[in-house]
Amino acid sequence: MTVWKIKRPKADINKMCEDLHILKPLALALSANGYNTRDSVKSFLERKPEFADILCLKDVKKSFEIIKQAIKNNSNICIYGDYDVDGVMSTTILYKGLKDLGANVKYYIPNRVIDGYGLNKAVIKKTAESGTDLLITCDNGIAAVDEVEYAKSLGLNVIIYDHHEPPFEETNGVRKEILPKADAVVDAKISNCGYPFRFMCAGGLCYRLVCALYKEFNKEPKNEEELAIFAAIATNCDIVELIGENRAILHRGLDLINQKIQNPGLRMLIECLNLDHIREYHLGFIIGPTINAPGRLNTASIAVELFITDDSEKIAALSKELVDYNGERKIITATGAEELAEICERDGYALDKVIVVYSESIHESVAGIIAGRLKEKYNRPAIVLTKASEGVKGSGRSIEGYDMHAALTSCKELLTKFGGHAMASGLSLKEENIDKLRKKLNLECTLTPEQLEETFRADGILEFDDVTLASVKELELLRPFGSHNEEPLYASTEIYTRSVNFIGKEGKFTKFVFEDKFGNRQTAIAFGCYEKITELLENNGYSIDNCSQAKLCIDVMYKLSINEYNGNESVQLKIIDLRAH
Repeated sequence: MTVWKIKRPKADINKMCEDLHILKPLALALSANGYNTRDSVKSFLERKPEFADILCLKDVKKSFEIIKQAIKNNSNICIYGDYDVDGVMSTTILYKGLKDLGANVKYYIPNRVIDGYGLNKAVIKKTAESGTDLLITCDNGIAAVDEVEYAKSLGLNVIIYDHHEPPFEETNGVRKEILPKADAVVDAKISNCGYPFRFMCAGGLCYRLVCALYKEFNKEPKNEEELAIFAAIATNCDIVELIGENRAILHRGLDLINQKIQNPGLRMLIECLNLDHIREYHLGFIIGPTINAPGRLNTASIAVELFITDDSEKIAALSKELVDYNGERKIITATGAEELAEICERDGYALDKVIVVYSESIHESVAGIIAGRLKEKYNRPAIVLTKASEGVKGSGRSIEGYDMHAALTSCKELLTKFGGHAMASGLSLKEENIDKLRKKLNLECTLTPEQLEETFRADGILEFDDVTLASVKELELLRPFGSHNEEPLYASTEIYTRSVNFIGKEGKFTKFVFEDKFGNRQTAIAFGCYEKITELLENNGYSIDNCSQAKLCIDVMYKLSINEYNGNESVQLKIIDLRAH
């Protein structure tokens, strides 16, 4: 069953429109997200919040002193990154920034299959033996208590730049953080960290740090706009909250990427992907997955190399390699997702509050993507596990109201390793503990039946005469869209179909002409909802082959878009859900 909820305006919408000189769709969206006063609306729409002083973040100053001393002494520095987009971008930002400041720096991206996530003792040993003096982690390290201790025992200085939740122990309801004993631990998720904004990804954090570090050296940042674009890509692809500083970073990065792409590797990659005007969708669903692909199937070092080299022949080859890997990744993901959905249905896991599903044949690199698809399909937290070189590895994706990191912490005796945050986690365990983990997670899960229902939350109800070309274009002021700043969703009730036509290669898309009770018309398209639409037709005596003039009375939920055809623009509703009125 699908649940519809309509957010109640916290302000007088008509007065808001009059006072702020805006139209109703924008006013409803702003009010639904808590922006109800002139000052709050102005601040949000300007997308230029005041950035706090990054030097206030705990251990930043200490880390800068260590880095400055290492550069002065020409010490060997190794950046230890991660194999996802955020890890690639933060590694690239740190590498280019430190290199320009005169550092003797190299980087290491762990192999997903061989090394696993985060610091690895075998790699630390090789790094120390190669003459490294200073190890800097980015997008990992906050949970590496034992690994950092080992690195220190080998004589390495260690700086951690991370954004994940620190591990903790809980006694009588009181949490105590367990932090690695590095020389500097920088993470805004640490309690009492001294910094007011806690939601940066590693790329955003490293960008802010590099800019501040330049000031320490009394230098102007070289290629600052290039680094800002990398931070924006990381911010979008790591699905952090698009509020405050994050929203400003992404907005500026999108502006820059569409004005002039300074980095030759990124420019070539975008050309290979045949992209023109870049929006947040392209970062999250085209560019991001392509950057991610080599880290899933080979090594993410390929992506870092693309962004740090100036060799045109190498850039062309690496760009093609990334695109080819992403094509292969798509096939592996589709096959795996289909297999695991069948297992969930067959074995009843789809009915569990928390889905925990295991298959030896799944490529561990796509476990997180498949977990995300299962989460979307069943509206439940999902953990996908597969066979690894040592035991079982997997990834989880969560839903609103379920802190997956906290849930796994309560099961840590069953795990050999885990980390992440409330909405996404990675984990390792022994095969014999899979059923125990599934049972314990479900036994302790407090999600209610309502939370497990697919729920659509509209920002408000619109009449069709509120939906104009001007009102739809005005919604661009809300961009960039993402986590905690989703694209507005609206509802209209007692709507009559005037035409229904199935289109697309397989006839699964639906094009409508709607009319409201006042005689106002709108065109609409649905790329999903095929089963619901055909059921509505059948319940009213129509068939798929005989429905072009079907007369239905329905309620619709939709997003607003502009359709361009032959140089003409018109409003088009993008149907997200519909039901009988």
